[in-house]
Amino acid sequence: MRATATQDPSEKITRDKVARNFVAGLMQGDEIPQGVAEVNHTAIEYGIKSGRVAVTVLAENVHAWLEKTVRGMLYLHSQRFVEDSHAVEFMPFLNPAALDEFESAMAGLGVVYVNGPGVAVRMGVAEDGISSVFVIRLWEQIYMGAAVMPKLG
Repeated sequence: MRATATQDPSEKITRDKVARNFVAGLMQGDEIPQGVAEVNHTAIEYGIKSGRVAVTVLAENVHAWLEKTVRGMLYLHSQRFVEDSHAVEFMPFLNPAALDEFESAMAGLGVVYVNGPGVAVRMGVAEDGISSVFVIRLWEQIYMGAAVMPKLG
């Protein structure tokens, strides 16, 4: 959301306001509770010089983003939408050993997509083109599993 990334003067003002509000909500250094996943990006332009930086993200926002990611990746892979007959389920991997075990079970299955330094997704899709499993890694600090399965009943 860099204000300098647009030529439109009103868009620059809007982008600058959004960025400043975002930075105002950041926690720095000792403000960050123990056990919180951190992403160390630098925002010198807005007054953050260096050190530990974290932002609070609501769980429903993470789930909405993950569902959109899963649905979009399935469409790109299979050219099929996730219909109402299927459900998208998520599970956080709080234990790295559980993540490693799950990924070992998926070894050799599907495709791995990497987008920049922060997002990596392993995806395995069944023959129907919809039923699938995912491992989503965010900044190598947040790990989620997802599955798309037919709804029961």
